[in-house]
Amino acid sequence: MFESLSNQMHWPIRNLAHCLRINGQSRFQIDSLAEYEVLGVTNRGGGVAIKRRVQGSELRMREYQYASADQLMWCKVDTKNGAFGVTQPEHEGRVASLNMCLADIDVTVLDPKFLQFFFQLPTVTEGITAASLGT
Repeated sequence: MFESLSNQMHWPIRNLAHCLRINGQSRFQIDSLAEYEVLGVTNRGGGVAIKRRVQGSELRMREYQYASADQLMWCKVDTKNGAFGVTQPEHEGRVASLNMCLADIDVTVLDPKFLQFFFQLPTVTEGITAASLGT
């Protein structure tokens, strides 16, 4: 699908691993007295959303991670149905559990808006769902 567009535009096709770097440096310990806005991803490439606002004392996991803009986010334990999204500037400083993976996007190589669009394509969503079956 993208090969013909790539050939027409003379764009190189690269593996996503070339454009992404897993971010493991933003972990922190939850403060029970602080309030947090927790991020999640929606199905079918719907993107990243603030799912809830909670007190630290309400969170079971004690270690979380801070999000930055222009990160690809997905759930490590539930990737089916295309639950991937790109963080936006309004997600900066919000938190995600360690069940979520945050990967920094090399914006010099890949446009984050294109990546979000890519995960909205039915072919991609269906492919992810098919590859996610099993345990």
